[in-house]
Amino acid sequence: MPLRSLCGPVRRGDRTPPPATRQGAVLLEVVLALVLFFAAMGVILAGLHRSILACDRLRLEARAGDLAVTLLSEVQMGLVPPTDAGPEAYTEEDLSDWTWQIITTPVSDTLAPTEGPEFRQVEIVIANPLQGYTCRLVQLMPEESSRGRYADRSAEATVEVPQGPRGTGLEEGGRP
Repeated sequence: MPLRSLCGPVRRGDRTPPPATRQGAVLLEVVLALVLFFAAMGVILAGLHRSILACDRLRLEARAGDLAVTLLSEVQMGLVPPTDAGPEAYTEEDLSDWTWQIITTPVSDTLAPTEGPEFRQVEIVIANPLQGYTCRLVQLMPEESSRGRYADRSAEATVEVPQGPRGTGLEEGGRP
């Protein structure tokens, strides 16, 4: 019996590629899928890396802003004199990478002289040299109040508590 009759009739439009060609097409599809997969992974990993860097930068900016506002508040409350100082390192262990500096500049009203208190510009500089980051905060402060505030640092502060009338919740001594 001829071999052709066992395989069935051959039709003219039925051209199936040989098995080697089919295996090559499957291999090409697998390689293309792997290339697309690794390209997508590269894009995702690059995005994750950028978001981690942005979070670190945001954390650094928030810490520097907090330190600058804290130091400026201490200057405004009179705990730290508004004179040129620094750069000084922080003594706390978790802030060992940070430094602070106070820069003061007298402000003169040359454009429109007015009567009243003179001002000084107080600039707070918070820096982290290891990260290469610097934060600056500037505030105008009256010159007279800062001079008077630091004239006598040895006097103790006294707190007066108002005496409230009975029935208002404040008993004698100002305590409820």
